[in-house]
Amino acid sequence: GQAPALAPADRGTTVSSSCDAPESGDPTSVPLPAPGATDTGDHSRASYGAADTGALAERRDVCVLVVCTESAGDAAAMESEQLDTSLHDAVTALTESVETHSGTIVGSMGGLCAALFGLRSDRPEASLNAVRAAFEARERLAARAGMVMRAVVISGKAIVRHDPHDPRAAVSVVGTLLDKAHGLLTGVPKGELYVSDDVARDTDAWVRYDESTR
Repeated sequence: GQAPALAPADRGTTVSSSCDAPESGDPTSVPLPAPGATDTGDHSRASYGAADTGALAERRDVCVLVVCTESAGDAAAMESEQLDTSLHDAVTALTESVETHSGTIVGSMGGLCAALFGLRSDRPEASLNAVRAAFEARERLAARAGMVMRAVVISGKAIVRHDPHDPRAAVSVVGTLLDKAHGLLTGVPKGELYVSDDVARDTDAWVRYDESTR
């Protein structure tokens, strides 16, 4: 049956933030293959060899969720140990939400986390899983006093290194898609979610969205 509707989310506005990420790179550039790798020329799903280890690096369509978790109040007034514990608990909640919806955490630093969706599903399903994970994480964080998050969900191509035969193996992502997501995150207000137009189209049967000026 049809999935239940989720809470509304904004597609982003422009604000300043204490968790700003670096400026994004050229969104039209194509990531270069790893040293010694061979570009197949098929950029719809180009593979870069590593068959001897079982790992595969390929440029493919994926969906990424990038989240910034931070204190709802004055972080400078919090004890360092208290803030570290709160961030750890928040990242744990985010990880559980991502994994519940078939995603994989591919990076975490401080309050910033990145997750990948689409390793074993097509883009519309990956988009919906990413949005659901973001909403679930937001709800779980809302129950934790003093912590808020803001997030971005976008889809596109990136070079993904993974082992298709071992779902427990580490996964890494390289490409301007993550740079773009980090750049968009700087303009998302606390407590809100930005989704790109293609993600909104993939999920608008289940999620009600508000347009933004971004």
